[in-house]
Amino acid sequence: MNPPKMVLKAFALALVSAAMGFFAGNFLAIMSLAIYQAATHNKPDYTFAYRVIGVTCGVIAGISGFVGGIVWDVRKHRHG
Repeated sequence: MNPPKMVLKAFALALVSAAMGFFAGNFLAIMSLAIYQAATHNKPDYTFAYRVIGVTCGVIAGISGFVGGIVWDVRKHRHG
């Protein structure tokens, strides 16, 4: 087991996961706000989509990707 390589791989996975989570969360939040606007004729604050929803999804996905990458490599090393 090579810990620096394991951490770098997990960090790369975390970056990719964070980017995907941010963009997916942001897209879904914008679509939800657009549906809300069409249904109620109120103009919502679209900055809420990326400031709150997108960032939160990105952080959660990044942490999950990092921990998942570490767990994956540790299990792979233990089982051979």
